[in-house]
Parts: sequence; C-alpha cells; structure tokens
Amino acid sequence: MQYNVHHYLLKPYDRKELTDIIDKMKAKLKAGRRQRQAVDEKGSPIESDNKWIVEMVDYVQKNIANSELSLKKLAKEVLFVNEGYLSRLFNREMGVSFPKYVTRLRIELAKQLLEQDSAMKIYEISERTGFGSNTRYFSQVFKYYTGSNPTDYKARP
Repeated sequence: MQYNVHHYLLKPYDRKELTDIIDKMKAKLKAGRRQRQAVDEKGSPIESDNKWIVEMVDYVQKNIANSELSLKKLAKEVLFVNEGYLSRLFNREMGVSFPKYVTRLRIELAKQLLEQDSAMKIYEISERTGFGSNTRYFSQVFKYYTGSNPTDYKARP
C-alpha cells in the first residue's frame, strides 16, 4: 500500500515547523504543475491550473493525427468525465471551443508540414494532421483559416 507520505509531525508539534512543511509541499505541488504544463496551438504555455484542461491539451497534441479524435472520446475513454461539463470547462478556460481548438492545431501542423517538406502530397498532409483521406474537406478548412488553399500555400516563396 502506498500513502505518498512526505513528512510527519509528532505531537506536540511546533507551529513554525508545521508552516514550513506546508510551504515546502506547496512549492513541490507548484513544481509538479510546471512540469506537466501543456502548450496551445501557437506553442505558448497554457495558463490553467485545471488538471483536466492540461490533460486534454496534452492528449490532443499527442493524438492530433487521429481522425477519430473527439471530445466525446476524450471525455468517455480518457478522462471519464461528462462531455458537456468538459466542453463548458474547456471553453471557459481556453476561450475557444474544443473542436475549433483541435482544428486550429491541425491547421498549424499542416502549415508546418507544407513549409518543411515541399515534396509531401496534400493527401499525406491531410492524413498526418487528422483530417483523414478527405482532402477536399482539408483544403476547404485550410483555406478558411489561412486564406489560401494548400497547393498555393506550398508554392509561395
């Protein structure tokens, strides 16, 4: 059995010793939060103390290529939390809906792939960014977010 005990006090305890231990534990918890800090679609750190938001963003970043990625799947199979609650929480904490966040992240990844490897085909980029084999839909979404279709974006200097 594991209790994760970090310190103990014997009675009678000294008030100063108790506050020192509490301060050390607070610092340790803050350090743990910084280690698991996720980033948004621009690469900026997410300023959320909510563990579910951090886990959601981390999961999305690791599974961005999966075309089956959805809030429903995340809520039901990963976090075991009500989907509606997660949706409202994500929207409140991140300032954007979950599907829009995922789409923006996918478009940013597509832009990086287009800039890095000009030999890569549009259908390959579509699959690698989680849009699946529907290149027409990928092109429409890409144009909506960037103002140009993937082929033109790839050809620009």
